[in-house]
Amino acid sequence: MPKLTPEQLRLLSWLSLPSTTFEVSREDGFMDDKYNGLHTYCDKQKNSFKFDIRTLYKLEGYELIKGEMVYYFGIPWERYTLTTIGREITLLSAPVEFYVP
Repeated sequence: MPKLTPEQLRLLSWLSLPSTTFEVSREDGFMDDKYNGLHTYCDKQKNSFKFDIRTLYKLEGYELIKGEMVYYFGIPWERYTLTTIGREITLLSAPVEFYVP
């Protein structure tokens, strides 16, 4: 099992919530990635969290999350979900509480 940073554990915990949907735009022609679903990434005190996109890519490299292409009106987005191993790690780690609007 890889040694995960607090930011990586927080992102895994957030992705484990049933109400979480997180997608990154894969539309050509944009320098920055666009995110869909990140507005729900906040704790019980309603402090929102930002994370480095490298955190997402690192978790994908560890095979704790997986991406799946979805299309909205012909625009490609990559939807991220937990893998079985990622879900097990979130169950074993310390609980993180989130506010879901």
